[in-house]
Parts: sequence; C-alpha cells; structure tokens
Amino acid sequence: MNWSDPLTAAAFERWVVGVAGTGTVRQGQRLDPFATSMRRFTPAAAWLEVVEHGGALPARGGSGVQIQTDLRGAGLLEPDQPETLTDLGRQCLEGWRHAGVDNADDAGELTRSVVAVVEGVRLGVPLYLEMLRFWKQLRTRYPLETLLDSPEWLYLASYLNQEHDGYSPWRAVVAQQHEPVLDFNAEWASLVAGLVTADATAAADTLRQRVDHFASRSFGRVVFCMAMELHVLAETGEFQRASERLAAWRFPRG
Repeated sequence: MNWSDPLTAAAFERWVVGVAGTGTVRQGQRLDPFATSMRRFTPAAAWLEVVEHGGALPARGGSGVQIQTDLRGAGLLEPDQPETLTDLGRQCLEGWRHAGVDNADDAGELTRSVVAVVEGVRLGVPLYLEMLRFWKQLRTRYPLETLLDSPEWLYLASYLNQEHDGYSPWRAVVAQQHEPVLDFNAEWASLVAGLVTADATAAADTLRQRVDHFASRSFGRVVFCMAMELHVLAETGEFQRASERLAAWRFPRG
C-alpha cells in the first residue's frame, strides 16, 4: 500500500507520538460498529429481544452495563434512554428474524451485517454512513482481496484515519497516487525504518501492537466489510459481481 511514502515526514512523527506515545491508542474512523467488547453481532439478537420485551439486560463488565455500552456503540440502543431500542435496533431485529438469523450462529453473521448496513444507510445513521464512505475510499484504491485477507490493513487504516494537531495520515495516504497493496509486514518495516526519533519509533511499536491485537479477533470487522462491499455492488447494480464475490470469499475464523 506504500503507506511509508507519505508517512515518514516530521508531521507523521508528531502525529504518531501524539496518538500512540502515551500508551492509549484509539481508533479514528471505524470500519465496523463494534466499539468495545462486542466484536460481532452474534450475541446482539438475544439482547435486543430482552429489551424489546421490557426485560433487564444481564449485568456485565466492571460497571455492570457493558452490554448496554456495546449496543449503544453499534447504534442499536438509544444513548439517553435506558434499554430502549433505536429505530436501527428495531429494524435490525426485524430483519434478522425475517432472514432466520436472529441467533448466535456465526454462519448468519454476514446476513446480520448486511441487514445492519442496509438499515443503517436507509435510516441515515451517521456512524453507518461514515463507515460506508470510508469503505468506498479503501475499495476503490486497493485490491479488495488483500484488504479482506489481511485484517491488519483494515485496522491500521482505521487508526490512521484520525486527525491530531491538524494532521491526518489518512489524508496524506489518499493524496498519493494509487499503488499496489504490498505485504503488511514489509510495508510496516519500511514505515518504521523511515522514522527518525526514538519517541516516534516507540509510539509506532505501540500502534503496531494495538493493530495486531485487534487483527487477531477480526471476524466481525472482516465480515462487516464484506457486507459493505455487497451494499456498494447492489447500489451500482453489479449483482453478478456480488454473486461472484460471495462464491469466492473465504470467511475468517474466530
């Protein structure tokens, strides 16, 4: 992806120290709606049904409200009303039921994700519109297969797509001419080799560790990106291409 070409200047060094130099690294523009501990939609249907029927969600996490936090982060619960479904939450649950995927089976995750993308876009939910916009940038610049087969790219792109002190690495990448996606480890080695200061190198190592951590549990993100790709192909009427994609895709493990 030749990230290192635009990302070895002083501005990037300041950025990486500012974003990852303290040990706390947050993603910028997300490519899936899973903000914290919920990494896929598999548990969501049962939780949404509890809310739909006025029940109390199980206590989870140190504060006891981790499930609510996860569902709100995905846009499925109202942010200011305890355990109340959003329009998106209601439409997702209805769509999942209609498709027979209102369960915790991983085999239904692509269908659940497609329903969420379609309804999120139809309802104009900003999170879903922004994720789809970002996905369109990625898929028009770089080979789809490499993005889906190397989830490290999908997470690194999310981290780079944020501004700090007036600088956004992703804007610098987008400004470059299209280049082939190369091996992630080779690209990363080239990037780190171009850093000058010890602080920048240490911060880049912290960022890499965070990318590797999330990429090791990438099932939900990869499948959600597949769903966004199907949405894009449907928008452009490329239904045959969508069928070919479905036949060729290898679903991630874990």
